[in-house]
Amino acid sequence: MNMKLSNHLKAYSALAGAVLTSNSASADIVYTDINDVTFANNGQFYDLDLNNDGTPDFQFTISKSQFGGTYTTYYGGTSSYNILLNNIKVQALNNNEVMISQGYYSNFVKALPLNTPINQLEVFVNGTNAMGTFYSFMFSNSSFVGSIGSWGAKTNHYAGLKLNVSGKIYYGWVRLDVAAQYNSFTVKDYAYQDCAGLTIKAGDPGNVAADIAINVNASDVADIGSASDMQISFTKAANESTISEYRVMIVKAAQAGTFTINTAKNISFSNYIAHTPNGSNFLFNPASNQKDVDGDPIQQNVPYKIFVLSMPNGNTSTSLAMAQQVGTTTLTMGGTSVKDLDSKGWNVFASDKKMVIECNLADMQNTEWFLYNNTGQQVISSKMEMGIQTIDLQNYPAGIYYFKTNENVPAIKLLIQ
Repeated sequence: MNMKLSNHLKAYSALAGAVLTSNSASADIVYTDINDVTFANNGQFYDLDLNNDGTPDFQFTISKSQFGGTYTTYYGGTSSYNILLNNIKVQALNNNEVMISQGYYSNFVKALPLNTPINQLEVFVNGTNAMGTFYSFMFSNSSFVGSIGSWGAKTNHYAGLKLNVSGKIYYGWVRLDVAAQYNSFTVKDYAYQDCAGLTIKAGDPGNVAADIAINVNASDVADIGSASDMQISFTKAANESTISEYRVMIVKAAQAGTFTINTAKNISFSNYIAHTPNGSNFLFNPASNQKDVDGDPIQQNVPYKIFVLSMPNGNTSTSLAMAQQVGTTTLTMGGTSVKDLDSKGWNVFASDKKMVIECNLADMQNTEWFLYNNTGQQVISSKMEMGIQTIDLQNYPAGIYYFKTNENVPAIKLLIQ
């Protein structure tokens, strides 16, 4: 169970590699998200503890019966029959109550669409009430099939609940799916308004923050001389169902102290990197032309701090959360540089799954070079040519490679992506 208390946002502290930034919340809705659980067998039930105090408040039960046989007709013949009955019911325990319909489906539990107000203006009853019943009466020469209730084939609908705690009334909801023939139901999540007597709307989770990424980090892994030199990583949020996307932002360290959620949410889409939650942790290199949040190119010798903004999904979460790198990252040139063409007479860099070698020194022509992968295995070897030599690396996996000549020059680290 992953419970979000929207009126008391979790204080994230001592998170390894992450610092939380969050909007304050004033909503009074207590929301609980659970792993969806489905019941389809006769007699199965779900005890709903709406306010999570350890005492069940409502019980949802499914019952199924089927029987048949033969009988003697009025004219002395023999006929067969088969009867099937499915029923889903809710028992409001203690002094609690459930919202019911009036009119045609009177006294059946009401199926509420999203945003339906739940308050004292509705009709609530204690005891046991049906959500619906499916029936099938099959005879040798006739049949009767149908259902009663408004929950059949409903997905993402809500039952209105009335919680009585020491005489104080609190309104809440539970979200369910119910099969067309009332032969299964699924419980998804629930919430209640913890201010006595106040209305809650069906499906309203309150001001629940999207979950937060942790272990945000960045390092200098290559010497291309662009944003691709930086490798960014973070551990996915524990509950990614609350997140529509991660927005990764590169911020100059000098501005990090004043970089807030309000600032982050207004950053232009061209100045952050969007990642869709996929159940895995993230490790990636920005595009070579990636800019920081100010729209400036990523520079060498400038300290940066990485922020990861969790965007809410608008359904089970409505507010943002943001993590940030604990330290800073500064890109520097190592064994290679844009000046190497002048100092050594040659240069090498990687771009778009290609390795480019520039050579303007005749003495370097025909010098052997070698490309090694990150495990030290040689993958390519050749000789330098005057001018620009382009090596297609489309068939090689992305990652860190090392370029080495037979000259007394340190290996040059390249990021192939």
